Amino acid sequence: MVKFIGGGLILICSFLHTYEFRLRLKRAISDLRTYYDLVEHVRMQIEYFALPISKILADYDGAEAKTVPDILESLESNDSLSSEEKKVISEWISHLGDGYKDEQLTRCGYAKEKLGQFLEKRTRDYPAKVKVNNALSFLGGASLILLLM
Repeated sequence: MVKFIGGGLILICSFLHTYEFRLRLKRAISDLRTYYDLVEHVRMQIEYFALPISKILADYDGAEAKTVPDILESLESNDSLSSEEKKVISEWISHLGDGYKDEQLTRCGYAKEKLGQFLEKRTRDYPAKVKVNNALSFLGGASLILLLM
C-alpha cells in the first residue's frame, strides 16, 4: 500500500513539474509581448505626438513600471527572459529620449524587430518544448517508480 502511495506522489510531482514549466514558458511569452507592446506604444507616441518620454511611460497602461529606472529594475529581476532579450530591452530603454526624433524611431524600430523575432521564436517553440517536457517528466517519474518498486 505504501508503495502505491509513494508511486502516486512521484507521478503527481512529475505532473506538477510539467505544469510549472508550462507556466514559466507562458510567462516568458507574456513578458516579451508586454515589452514588444511598450516599444510599439513609445514609437507611436514619439512619431505622432512628440511627447516627452516620462509622459509616454506614465500614460502606458500595459506595464506596472512607469519610469525608466523602474523598467530597468523590473527587467533585471525578471528571470523568465534570456540574457539576449534583456540586453535588447535594456539597451533600448537606457537610450530612450537620447537624440532626435529620427534616432529614437530607429532605435524603437530595431528593438521592435528584435523583440518580434524573439517572440515569434518562443511562440513557435512553445508546443514542442511542452511536449518534450511532458514526456520526459512522465517517463522520468514512471522509471523512478519502477526502480523503487
